[in-house]
Amino acid sequence: MLQYWGVKKQNYDKILLFKLGSFYEIFYNDAFTCHRVLDLNWMGQKVKVGFPEKRLEKYASILVENGYKVAVVEQTESKREMDKRIAQ
Repeated sequence: MLQYWGVKKQNYDKILLFKLGSFYEIFYNDAFTCHRVLDLNWMGQKVKVGFPEKRLEKYASILVENGYKVAVVEQTESKREMDKRIAQ
C-alpha cells in the first residue's frame, strides 16, 4: 500500500486503476466511486473493487464519460523482482 499512496498523493484528483497481476484494483474513496459508477463488487474485507485487465478500456471510458479523471498504474516488476524487493 506504500507504493499506492506514493502514486495517489501525486494524482489525488484522479481515480487510480492500480494493476496487480491480471486485474486492476481500486482502493478507498476511488473504490466507493467505482462501486457506484461501474457497479463493481467489493473484494474481500478491504475497501477495494477490481476488474480484469481486458475491461480496462471499457471501464476507463465510462469513468471519463462521467466526468472523472483516470490514472492507470501498470505493474512493471516481475513476481521474482517483487519477492526480492519484499525480502529486503
